[in-house]
Order: sequence, then structure tokens, then C-alpha cells
Amino acid sequence: MKKALIILASLIGLVLVAAIVLPIIFKDDIQAAIDKELDNALNAKVYYDTDAFSVSLFKSFPDISVTVGDFGIVGIEPFEKDTLVDITEFSLTLDIMSVINGDEIEIVNVSIIEPTVNILVLADGTANYDIAKPSEETVEETGESAPLSIKIQGWEIVDANVLYADAATPMIAAIGGLNHSGSGDFSQDVFDMVTTTTVDAMTFNYDGIDYIYKKSLNADITMAMDLANMKFTFKENQVSLSNFGFGFDGYVSMPGDDIDIDITYAGKEIDLISVLSLIPGTYQEYLDGVTATGTVGFDGYVKGLVTETELPQVLANFSIEGGKIVYADYPIPMEQIDVKATFNMPTADLTETSFLMDKFHMLLDGEEVTAYLDFKDLEDYYWDFRMNGNLDLEKITQVVKLEETTLKGKINAQLNTKGRMSDLEAERYANLPTTGSMEINGLYYESPDLPQGFGIANTKMTLDPKDITLANFKGNAGRTDLNMDGKISNYLAYALNDSAMLYGKLNFSSEVVDVNEWMTEETEEEVPEDTSALEIIRIPENVDFVLASNIQSIIYDDLELKNFNGKLVIRDGAIKMEKVGFNL
Repeated sequence: MKKALIILASLIGLVLVAAIVLPIIFKDDIQAAIDKELDNALNAKVYYDTDAFSVSLFKSFPDISVTVGDFGIVGIEPFEKDTLVDITEFSLTLDIMSVINGDEIEIVNVSIIEPTVNILVLADGTANYDIAKPSEETVEETGESAPLSIKIQGWEIVDANVLYADAATPMIAAIGGLNHSGSGDFSQDVFDMVTTTTVDAMTFNYDGIDYIYKKSLNADITMAMDLANMKFTFKENQVSLSNFGFGFDGYVSMPGDDIDIDITYAGKEIDLISVLSLIPGTYQEYLDGVTATGTVGFDGYVKGLVTETELPQVLANFSIEGGKIVYADYPIPMEQIDVKATFNMPTADLTETSFLMDKFHMLLDGEEVTAYLDFKDLEDYYWDFRMNGNLDLEKITQVVKLEETTLKGKINAQLNTKGRMSDLEAERYANLPTTGSMEINGLYYESPDLPQGFGIANTKMTLDPKDITLANFKGNAGRTDLNMDGKISNYLAYALNDSAMLYGKLNFSSEVVDVNEWMTEETEEEVPEDTSALEIIRIPENVDFVLASNIQSIIYDDLELKNFNGKLVIRDGAIKMEKVGFNL
């Protein structure tokens, strides 16, 4: 018995000595192998702290653990000053026998601690992540391939921050506080991959507009992996963006160059407050104290092939029934909110894409607003839009507060319009049935961007396919009083196309036009004590207005023009005067 204990103690001692000595023996070989793999694979500068490089058998016995500290990748020209990846700690668990044999290294587990990833794409499409060397280049230069077997059983990413900035799109996506863990034996052809992901703050900006701003994300997904057939099936999942939860079922298959997708999705236990939680975080404070009720429906699918000529069918349904929103500081409800909308993209042919909102209804303090929209054919826009309602703008600002902004006034509007963009561009107005009217009373708007304020005491507009007829417009822009009547043309094309012109022929009269109030000050830095120069705010170049003007007094810089008569022509981004007379 005593001999057995001595033998057992000796074996344990031998194992401990081996656990200490083997990592020391193989540390240089492992480091050299990693350096070789990185050099063969990447066109980039790779750095890591050699003092923080360690090899251990104790962390994951009997496998061997390799830890690299302060690891990063810096791009080459034109990204030589941009860090693609920076990682506080990067750990690999390696199969010890693969390390001893040296033929190929098997990676068992991966751990990435506090990574920062910056993905950049220039306006010409050049990307800083395009750093991989072609496999042929590796074979030619080294004379042999360097196999790396991946047998990952588990992985984790802790507190990651990711930025994707694409100047070509333009698009910006940012992820802060990403934590991700997963498991799955990639050495098998068929297995289940289980992942858990949380994100503290996720932002998506497209063309300067924040569609998602600092929203949290939680996702638990189990996916059946069939690597032999490259088919991935969603089994169990739960995803929530902020408080908006949804799940999906189906598969993604990539047996060849084409991708076959069959996924259905639907909301899970969502209501109107879940929808409001998607409002960008910049405006989230406006929802403090807001209560909301109502049944929300959200479902759809993505089905079909992704090829060079095909896209899958995409369908999304959204509805609200019996919605009600009450703001704590202003208990006038938005109620009887009913919405039904469908987005449908049946094929890659954009002429078949459509968005239908066949129901929109809302009461704001008893004032009813209804609308209908049928919009389709992204090649030759077709629209059918109807709206009828009364709006009290001051009540809306009490429900959805606007910081440092004053907005009030009452609008009564009826609008019916339908047609195609091709008919509009060809001026076939008979094919564009449009009728409507709008009355505005007591409107006033003031904000940090418009501190002078803009007001409309009263006006009435009527619409036909070609023109908006303006009658009895009385308002002000700062200290300038505005009185107008006339017509504005091409308004539909202007609303649907950023490059379309907006034309106007108006009679304009005013007691005082104070130009100084609409100038910006630009102080010359080299002569700080000199008086500042005045610079006119830029005028849009796609506006062409002719104003037959009668102005009693125009104040410009230190001049005053009296009894101004003539035409003011707003054209090509400038204001011109024609047949003008005045006293100076």
C-alpha cells in the first residue's frame, strides 16, 4: 500500500513538473508558429507585447493555453495610421498533441478580451479590412501550405467595441459593450451551435440619419450546423432590440455559389411601448413618464435564392390596434391609434416592390387624422395618397416634446393625389388626379436653427396636379412681415425628386424687410478688432421664384431702401432684381 502511494505521488509530481516544463520548452516554437501564420496570412502590421506572451497547461489541462497581451493589427497604405484591431488579451486553447506533433495546430477554444475594431471603407471602396494574402501567394513564397485545423469547442468575446464607417454608402454602424459567447464542435460535420450575445449600445446611421441610436440588443440563438451541405437551421432563438422582441425560424443554405434562404420571423410579446422603445436614444428622454397601450402585430418572411440576378422575396407586416399614448406632463391622449401596413418585395425586379399603408387612424384630443398610402414601383414611382385631418401643433409638442423649440398653430388639411413619376415628368397632368386644400392659422415656429422665428397668421392653399394656389397669406419671418398670393408649380416633382425644380409666381408686399436679421457674421481672424463681415445664407439652387414686390422699407447693412417696387427673382442660388425702383 505504501509503495502504491509513493508511485501515485511520483506520477502526480511528474505531471506537475511536465505542466511547468513543457510550456517553457514549447513556448518559443508556439510563438514562432503564430508569427509565421500571421506573416503568411496578412498584408498588415501585427504587434503584441512579447512580455505578455505566455504558455500554460494549468488553465485548460490537458490542453495547452496560449495568451497574447496588447495584440493588434495596423493596416498598410492608405490605412497605415489606422488601427484595424486592438485587443487587451487574446487567448487560444490548443490541443497539446497537435503542438507536440507539429504537423498542424488544432485550436480548441478562443477568448478575446476588450477588443476594439475599426472597419473603414473609403469613398472609392478601398477597405482597411482587405488584408488577407491570397492562398496561392502563400504556397509560392513558402513552398508549402501551413495547415491550421480549427476544432473550436467554445469561444468568448468580452466588452468589445466595433465601428464600421463606409464613406461609399455612406453608412456608420457602431457597437459598444458587446459580449458574446458560443459553443460548438466544428470538427464535426453536424452539430448544434449555441450563442449568447448582448450589446449595451448599438447605433446605425445612414446618410446622416440615425435609424438606430444607442439601443441595447440581447440574442440567444441555437443553430443546427450542417457543414457538409453548408446548411444552417435556426432551432431556438430569442432576440430583442431595446424592448422590441422577435424570433425567427428557418434556414440558410449555401451548397454552391447561390444562397437559399427560407426564414420566417414574428414579434414576441410586443406592445405599443415596445415600439416606442425603438425611438432613437437622442429622443428617449421625451418618453419619460409616457404610458402606452395597444396590440402590435409584426411578422413576415425572407424566402428564395440570392444569385447574380435574383433576390429572395421579402415580406413585412406591421399593425397597431387600439393604441393609446399619454404623456405624464400633458394628459391629453393620442388614442384610437390604428395602423395596418405591409412592405412587399416579391422579386429582384424593383418595379414589383411596394409599400401599402391601407389604414391609419388617430385621435388627438378629439381631433381626427386619417391617411392612406399605396407606394410601389421603384423604377417609375406610383403613389396613391390620401389624408384628412385637423392638427393642433401645440398639442403635438406636448405629447412629443421638442427641446428648445416653439411650435404652435392649427392646420386643417384634405389631400388626395395619385399618379406615376413618368406622367409627372412628362407634364401629363390629366393622368395625375390631385385635389386638396389646407388652411393654416396661428402657426409659429422658433428653434436654435431659426432664432428669428417664422409665423403664418392665416392662409389658405388649394391644390391641383400642377399648382398650389396660395391665397391671403399673412405671416412673418423675424421682423419681416410677409403678405403673398399666387401660385407654386411643380411641387409634386419637387417632393419626390431631390433634383427637381420648384417654381413660384407670387405677389409679395411688406412694410419692412430686415435683411440684416438673416445674415451671419464672419469675423476675420487676422484682424480681431476689425468689424465683422456680413455673409448671406445660401439659397437653394432648385428654387425658381419670381416675386412681384411692393416693399415700403428694406434694411440692408447700414442702408435703408424705401418704396421698393419691382421683381425679386430667386434663381440659380441667388436673388436678382429686375425693373426695380426705390428711394435711397
